[in-house]
Formats: sequence, structure tokens, C-alpha cells
Amino acid sequence: MMPSLTAIVCCALLFIVLGLMWLLGCSFFERKAPQLLVYFGFAFMVIRAQVVLTLVGVHAFVISESLEEAKSFAAMVLIMYGVMMVVTHVIKINR
Repeated sequence: MMPSLTAIVCCALLFIVLGLMWLLGCSFFERKAPQLLVYFGFAFMVIRAQVVLTLVGVHAFVISESLEEAKSFAAMVLIMYGVMMVVTHVIKINR
């Protein structure tokens, strides 16, 4: 069973926002305080993982109606997370 269109759109928007926050944060710390860039990276990694895991957990335990729906949603989020990481790193490298 595939996740609903609303779930797909909301997740895509979430990952777009997380990716933009990552790029803007890296740019800010590179200009203002390069010595703190590593700390920003670690802190944002924890925040990003917490947001994604909370999203998957809430969907699995509250919203989904079956195990198959929860599994397909988790797989979709994992794929979107991977794509977001690749795209943000490619953008970061090409700047």
C-alpha cells in the first residue's frame, strides 16, 4: 500500500525545508564563525534525525491503519532522506 498524496507532499516539503536550513546554516557559519561549523553540523544532524524519527513514529503508531502502510511510509521517508542528503551535499560542493 502506498502512502497518501498528502503524506508524500508533507514529507517532501519537510525535507525541502530541512535541506534549505542545512545549506543556509552552513553558509552562515562559514561566513560568521567557521570554527563552529563542525558543532553546527553535529547539532543539526541530531535535530534532523530526531524530526525524521518522530515523524515516522507518529505516522506508524497514530496515523497508519496497517503494518504495510507504516512500512511503505518508513521506506519512502528513508529514500527521501537519502535523496535530501545527496542533493544538499552536491549543492554544497558545487558552490
